[in-house]
Amino acid sequence: MEQAGWEQRLTRTIASEVRRVRLARKLSAQKLADRCGQLGFPVPRSVIANLENGYRESVSVAELLILAAALDIAPV
Repeated sequence: MEQAGWEQRLTRTIASEVRRVRLARKLSAQKLADRCGQLGFPVPRSVIANLENGYRESVSVAELLILAAALDIAPV
């Protein structure tokens, strides 16, 4: 299995889950970005939008952890 393909599939899965949970909780991308900043690791709204819209090919561990914390979900 090609590493890049695996990473891209994982990123797509993370992105779809971030969007699903964000929308279920009626949070805008800006509100989620604000929550990340309040937790100490700013993730700009544009990064969240690019992730959810498939324009990012990877998600850092730090981004995964802070998005999970901001959404109050487990990072797995």
